[in-house]
Amino acid sequence: MKQIIKTGFLTTILLPTITFGQTLNSGLNDPIGVSNMGVLINRILDVVVTVGTVIVVLAIIYAGFLFIAARGNPEKINQAKSVFLWTVIGAIVLLGAQLLSNIIVSTARGLGVNI
Repeated sequence: MKQIIKTGFLTTILLPTITFGQTLNSGLNDPIGVSNMGVLINRILDVVVTVGTVIVVLAIIYAGFLFIAARGNPEKINQAKSVFLWTVIGAIVLLGAQLLSNIIVSTARGLGVNI
């Protein structure tokens, strides 16, 4: 009985889907519009850097707020310093990733690799 159900499923559901999908595939366009993997990685990195920049700016504003709210309390000042330090480290890592990506892409293009 299970074999009949499996066979019926394959012939009624999967076979028309595979056949119909093959005829539709010829008219589909690339929705992302990338020509190769290097372009895709650069576009993803651009989005990450854009979002990361906004987060870094907001974190610096938050650290400034913590400095103002500390009012001379050494513990709160240390917390504000820590938030600011890790924000700067995050910004350096973010910009370093973009710089490293640009170096790799330019080196590969210099060697004749199509990226």
